[in-house]
Amino acid sequence: TTEKDEAEAARCFLAAAQQGHVKAQYAIGSMLLEGRGVEQDKEQAASWLEEAARGGHVQAQYNLGLMLEKGDGVQQNKEMAKEWIFRAARAGHSKALQSELLENRGVGPWLDLDHRKMGLSAIVDLATALDENAQMKLGLMLYEGDGVVQDKGKAL
Repeated sequence: TTEKDEAEAARCFLAAAQQGHVKAQYAIGSMLLEGRGVEQDKEQAASWLEEAARGGHVQAQYNLGLMLEKGDGVQQNKEMAKEWIFRAARAGHSKALQSELLENRGVGPWLDLDHRKMGLSAIVDLATALDENAQMKLGLMLYEGDGVVQDKGKAL
């Protein structure tokens, strides 16, 4: 059954996590957070997600930041939340890049450029005129296929 499979997966992830495997630390943290295959334990989830985040796991950095922002399973700490979300944003995590916590961190002025409101041609014109924010926005659009045909080669 799915429940048995998830419990077995949790046991395997826990064993690997205890050996320092970053992806397993993230996986067991996520399972504990959601109560999949194990009893939900948000404090333990935060602990494993922090291990994974310290190991460079970008999604763990973002999730830990959200937990710290809301005080979900951990003591609320907006400064630490900002730090983890900033790390995830610097690694290119798209939701982290859009976080309101990053307003004053120099990460997101290009987010104000909305091709749905301005039109794609306006962003292309700004990017061609060497506007760094427009170049960043256009690169991300190309990378994600947001409003344009996805082309990761052109995005870089």
